[in-house]
Amino acid sequence: MIGKENKQVEKLKQVLKKQLTNLAALAKVMADEQQLLCAGRIQGALLQKVTGKKSSLLEILAKLDQQRLDEESALGLTVPYPNASPLHIIWQKIQQSIVSLDRINRDNGMLLDRHISHNTRALEILSARHQISLYGPDGQACKLNPMR
Repeated sequence: MIGKENKQVEKLKQVLKKQLTNLAALAKVMADEQQLLCAGRIQGALLQKVTGKKSSLLEILAKLDQQRLDEESALGLTVPYPNASPLHIIWQKIQQSIVSLDRINRDNGMLLDRHISHNTRALEILSARHQISLYGPDGQACKLNPMR
């Protein structure tokens, strides 16, 4: 029975290592996203590509987390695992990565909100300028209030 348990522990360890690897890849993608958001002008195609990579990594991480939960259940273990065990050490690294990613995600969210706000204001200004004179239902030009 101990041999089987060791194999299950090793399998859990491998799942945790995969999580850590994918979290590192996510950190790189989010750093790329931040660089794009910090640029004066967002390159939509590049941002979309980065967003796609981020979504893909998040899907992988969700599957790995379910595998982790399944392995824990089979072993009767729960995080953070016994102190000083290899599982505990990897889990601590995962937790540190998550805290760092949360910080980057909040920063990226604020940057994105600023771009959205700026674009919304620009569209309002452009929209007001272009709606000064429109044709009414009778085919005649009618003046609209530009500050609507």
